[in-house]
Amino acid sequence: MRKVNLTMDENQKYTILKKLVETDGKQDSAAFILGCTKKHVNRMIQGYKK
Repeated sequence: MRKVNLTMDENQKYTILKKLVETDGKQDSAAFILGCTKKHVNRMIQGYKK
């Protein structure tokens, strides 16, 4: 496994996406917190799962 260094913003996004996937939370709230659209959150979740 490869080690990846994340910036503070990237680390916060990763943490939010991780909790969202683990708890099957609401994408609307995550989109609001991250400051993006629900569609973009879906794309980030798909990237996280890969």
